[in-house]
Amino acid sequence: MIRVMPNLPTVVQSAACVFARGTHADDEDADMVTEMLNCVGLVEEMPEHHMDAVTGLSGNGPAYVSQEHAHIHTHAHTRTTWMPSRGSAATGPHT
Repeated sequence: MIRVMPNLPTVVQSAACVFARGTHADDEDADMVTEMLNCVGLVEEMPEHHMDAVTGLSGNGPAYVSQEHAHIHTHAHTRTTWMPSRGSAATGPHT
């Protein structure tokens, strides 16, 4: 068995996929998975004990962007201007 969690950018061939081999997966299995996933983006093999951290990080990025998009879309009808918080990395400190 091989554990892999492709992320949303696979839809546009821009994924970053990490996989881990199970106890019975051999080099041929890993090569096959690598070849299949190379079609949708970057592929790396990782030890199983790192997979929870990898999937947690890769899963949060699209969710954050999706939440921001939903917030902006929801509040698009108001006439207020959205501004980043003070001192954000994107804009630097406000004076």
